[in-house]
Formats: sequence, C-alpha cells, structure tokens
Amino acid sequence: MALNRRSIKLGRLFMVAWLAFFIYPVAALITTRFEPQTRVVGLALLLVLALIWGWFWLRIVGGPDSRFAIAAVVAVTLVLVVFTLRTPPQYGSLFLYAVIMAGAAFKWRIGLVAVIFLSLLSGAVELARGESVTNSTGQFLNELLVGLTAVAGRLLIEANQQLSLARERVVDPGLAAAALSTGISPLSEREREVLVAGRNGAGIAEIAKALFLSEGTVRNYLSSAIQKLEVSNRTEAARVPEDQGWL
Repeated sequence: MALNRRSIKLGRLFMVAWLAFFIYPVAALITTRFEPQTRVVGLALLLVLALIWGWFWLRIVGGPDSRFAIAAVVAVTLVLVVFTLRTPPQYGSLFLYAVIMAGAAFKWRIGLVAVIFLSLLSGAVELARGESVTNSTGQFLNELLVGLTAVAGRLLIEANQQLSLARERVVDPGLAAAALSTGISPLSEREREVLVAGRNGAGIAEIAKALFLSEGTVRNYLSSAIQKLEVSNRTEAARVPEDQGWL
C-alpha cells in the first residue's frame, strides 16, 4: 500500500518528537556544577542540534530542501563531536542523531557507508573523551544497529514508492483509450493530485513541496498521466481532465 500524505506527516512529526530525549542532557547541563562557559556552550550546541534535526525531518527528507541533506548531516556531526568532547562520559552520547540522519538522507548504498563511518567516529570520540575500549565498542555497535535500522527503513520506503508508481504506470493502452472514450478517468488518485497541484502553473518544486513528494516522483507521475491521457505535455495533461471534470 502506498504511503499517503497523512502517514508521511505523522512520520515526520514522530521523528521531530525525538527531541524529547534532550531533556536529560539539558537537565544535566543546568543542574551539574559546570563552569558557566561550558554550560552556555553546551546549551547552545544542543539548540543548534535541535534546530537542524527539526529542519531535517520537516523540510529536507523528501521535501523542498533536500539539496541540503549532506550539509545537515555534516553540521550535526560537527556539533556532536564538539558537544561530546566537552562533556564527561557519564552524560552519554547523542551521536545516534547523526547516524539516523545519515541513514535516512541518502540512497541506501550511500547511507550504509555513511552509517558505518559515523558509527566508527562515535566510538573514536568516546575513546578520546576517556571512555574504556569496552564502552566505546559498545557505543559503536549501538550506533551501527540504529543506523542500519534507519537504512532499512529508507530502503523499504523506496521500494514502496517504486512499487506504487509501477502499479499506476502499468496500464494497458487499450484500457486507457477505452476509459477516455467512455468518459471515465484513467488517472490514479496520486496522478490527479499532482495535476491539481500544478494546474495553476506551479513548478515541479512547488508541487513536490505541496504533496510531500520528491521532485523526481512528481516528474514520474506527470509522465504517467501524460501517457494515459495520450497528450504531449503538462499543459494538455491538465486541460483534458479538467475539461472532463476529473479534477
């Protein structure tokens, strides 16, 4: 079953809600006897991390700011390296945030490499701030497991999208022609939504933003609609179903 807009929104909000786990490091920085400068820097780094994390899930993953995915992952990694090295080992690690972002941001092969690298980096940073080899290894394995889960989730979503698109595009030309001749819309619900979103001249990026789709997916739906309607361009693909009352 294809992912709908409501499911995508709920998934994004669920990931943003992970910021609730910041309660512990924030409380530790406020209540523990750190130097004022250390406390201020630590809280500032957590604020930066929270802002990037929220932006990542609301705007970058499959959204209009997807081109900033690499920059977001790199920025969060740098923030976490500095934050981890400035806090004692007993305060734990937040490196899983960078690992999850890497697993979700890229195609699964690139994501897998990024997850392994960041997991190794997390173990190395733990060693650098005084953790034992045993604990650092445990940290590496924990981040790796979480990261692999994120990669697997990304892979399943990609497979779901491809299967959904394939089902909608595989339409017998004869059936499409028959539907047109009898006044029955041959368009899928998703194709109809894309045409509605673009009928006032909206560009690919605007349609993608409105429907929470990638720009490539929008192009695929438009291509499928053009094929089914037996027209030659986007303008005609929007005009024909609008004239028929299908939009």
